[in-house]
Amino acid sequence: MKILYFIRTFNELSQTFVYYEIKGLMKEGQELKVACTKRIHEEQYPLDELEILPFSIPQRIWNNLFVRTGLRMYFPNGPLRRGIHTLVTRFQPAVIHIQFGPDALHFIDNYSGRQVPIFITFHGFDASIMLRNRLYVRRLGQLFQRPDVFPIFVSEYMARNVARFVEVPRHYVVYCGTDASFFSRQVPMPPPEPFTFLQVSNFLEKKGHEYTVQAFARLLELQPGLNARLILAGGGPLRPGIEQRCRELGVEEKVEFPGRVKPAEVRQLMERAHAFVHHSVTSRTDGDMEGLPTVIMEAMAMELPILSTIHSGIPELVEHGVHGFLVEERAVAPYAHYMQEVLSWGQKPENREKVKKGFEKKSHARQLIGYYREALKVMGQGA
Repeated sequence: MKILYFIRTFNELSQTFVYYEIKGLMKEGQELKVACTKRIHEEQYPLDELEILPFSIPQRIWNNLFVRTGLRMYFPNGPLRRGIHTLVTRFQPAVIHIQFGPDALHFIDNYSGRQVPIFITFHGFDASIMLRNRLYVRRLGQLFQRPDVFPIFVSEYMARNVARFVEVPRHYVVYCGTDASFFSRQVPMPPPEPFTFLQVSNFLEKKGHEYTVQAFARLLELQPGLNARLILAGGGPLRPGIEQRCRELGVEEKVEFPGRVKPAEVRQLMERAHAFVHHSVTSRTDGDMEGLPTVIMEAMAMELPILSTIHSGIPELVEHGVHGFLVEERAVAPYAHYMQEVLSWGQKPENREKVKKGFEKKSHARQLIGYYREALKVMGQGA
């Protein structure tokens, strides 16, 4: 099956799940052409089957001005329209798959090809923060009424959240898949001296670093003399503030900031850790939310117990008391309590089994292919 795959920027370091999906579909024998308007991090995400489409920056500026002033949310772009037309005419895809709601608007506003199923995957911000924009909600309503558009959400929670704002006549839920063969423990969990808590994520408000370091400081108060450390890997705008917060809490000597890490480095960090922490919260500044963090899947594939929150799709992956512990968002005292509880836990093989059964990239790709074929039948085009 020929699949045209579109994402405006290929590929952010935090979007490994996009790369896994592409490689998974190719491994299942599908013929993919990936199109973008900008390519970054080529070394981390090598891909031959990729085409960079032309894009007019002045037109983007005008379009964004209209969006900011609340006049319209349409993204016509002459060079992009011609590039899409040329690519579609040459490649003749059976299915088009677009990542993220805003990227779908950019594509569809410049696409006038034949009627083929168009899948749009909604992840996090495009199914939370952006719903505050009435123009965006109106455009989604128009998209979802089109017979050729098939929305995908990365969790049941995200599907329900969007349905609060706009009618969604049909949709699929497809959990992002991770590479369980890559994220596979090579050696047993090391002795807990020190006991290592690990978080890997960008330093953004919704990642909840503030509450993680508060809980870690409280844990050290609850258990004086505990030999423990907290590793916060990743980059982002809030990192300096979190470093300062650690100094204020007096835990700076027990918290490490290794910076941005590549997948192989993430695996190494997970292999040396004893528990994975990810205190996801809904942003108070703009309402931004997680979808279902792929990094939690990776940590579970590495058999780590999880400490997280009742947020978005996370409870669909992590069962409280089985795979780890979940608390309400910003609940520091319970989080510190469960940090203390997990000190006695070891490796969790059942966490890896949960990922392999429903969150592995191979099953993810096969599920997508099944939905592609179903959509083709709905549109009367056979399998």
